[in-house]
Amino acid sequence: MIEGGNLTPRSGLRALAETEACLAALPCYMDNEAAIEGLVESAARARGLGVDPDALDWIVDRLGGDRGQSRSEVDKLLLYKEGDGSKTIALGDALAVLGDTAAIGIDNVIAATFDGELVALDRALDRVFAEGGNPVQLVRALQRHADQLHLVAGHAAKDGNLEGAMFKARGLPRGGPVRQRFERHVRAWPLARLSAALQVILDAEIQCKTTGLPDEAISRRLCQRLAQAGPAARQRRG
Repeated sequence: MIEGGNLTPRSGLRALAETEACLAALPCYMDNEAAIEGLVESAARARGLGVDPDALDWIVDRLGGDRGQSRSEVDKLLLYKEGDGSKTIALGDALAVLGDTAAIGIDNVIAATFDGELVALDRALDRVFAEGGNPVQLVRALQRHADQLHLVAGHAAKDGNLEGAMFKARGLPRGGPVRQRFERHVRAWPLARLSAALQVILDAEIQCKTTGLPDEAISRRLCQRLAQAGPAARQRRG
């Protein structure tokens, strides 16, 4: 048995396995965001539970494309909810159960990327991909974060009031370290730089889908390129 990564139809190894009579190719696709969201909602519904939208977004961002690993994490969350009398999984529940995973997952990549902390970024990326992280999912998580920053920065530039802009935007973290990180990023990234970052992210997603190049390499290069524009990297350059 030979295990490969993301082999495109043009891959020589895949073509050989699909055409030789003595060989066979067994595709195993990573879960995308919609599949992960469906997994979480269906598992919760089977236990008579609902999931708050902000909690669902947070969970989906942190689960990778490995179905077995995702199911294990969801089962831990459902076990945590048993017997507490609540019928809804809130963001606090997800933070309590999956927070340790998030500290070494996509959340850490986003933080290191937009802070410009290159050493921390390398460690976070290594851990994400070692645990089966989906590069396209990572790119989209970066895009969502940049979109939110851009929206808030746009309102703040128009009204001259960052707090008011934060209040207007929907779907932002409501408190704690995630909220503090968001506020740090929106203060450190000017509107023009965020606009440029969104274009770079879009280009990377297109490359992942169309070029046949390794999508892990594309997402790593994207994070490093964005991090070079982060506050810590700019300060080191002086």
